[in-house]
Amino acid sequence: MSRILKDKFASKDSFTKCLHERAGADKNGNLNVEDFKAFVVDQCREELISRKVNKNDIEGFLSAFTFNNHGATDINQVAPLVYETNQSKMSTGLVSRVRANPPPVLANEDLGTTI
Repeated sequence: MSRILKDKFASKDSFTKCLHERAGADKNGNLNVEDFKAFVVDQCREELISRKVNKNDIEGFLSAFTFNNHGATDINQVAPLVYETNQSKMSTGLVSRVRANPPPVLANEDLGTTI
């Protein structure tokens, strides 16, 4: 999946820009898993039709990201993982346990803690 996305976007910056425009994020930088999945499926539509990519490939790709309890991940952590070329850094990033992004703003509205 990373190879397909790299072919479609020449640089990490262009990928990040398109991800921000099409998938969007909330004020905390949360990217919803459903929006992220729709973005990936949309970008790989031709490969899905020609059966070069299947459902397991997309699910495996999405499993590399850390999602919080609300099904969101940090939008700024997507492109570095996709464009990483050093295998040792990639494997370290995949197995390391990082704290998930804070919950979406809507989850805290009832608490009166929104800014």
